[in-house]
Amino acid sequence: MRIKSALDSAAANVMVSDVDLNIVYANEALGKTMKTAEAAIRSELPQFSADNFIGKNIDMFHKKPEHQRSMLARLTDTHHAKIMVGGRSFRFAASPIFDGAGIKIGFVVEWNDITRDI
Repeated sequence: MRIKSALDSAAANVMVSDVDLNIVYANEALGKTMKTAEAAIRSELPQFSADNFIGKNIDMFHKKPEHQRSMLARLTDTHHAKIMVGGRSFRFAASPIFDGAGIKIGFVVEWNDITRDI
């Protein structure tokens, strides 16, 4: 509960998925960022909804989900990337989450909308 509370109040935009890439958590900061960027994102990914992305698969963020799935399946450390969606620029860091036995159980992604910085 302490960790969830900390993430809920963090300024960083944080999203967590399970190993099947279903979004199981997004903090309030990410919700606000996605709401601000929703129209731009929907211009390229019309199925996106800032009010309804928790519980959905991260495939919805990708035009070619097979590429991301392949990369994430091999991911053992943090992966940094920059993407453009609907004229908005995002920098993100995706990291695998492992259980105590070293089994990959999901991913954490920190999003940063850098549109204004460009």
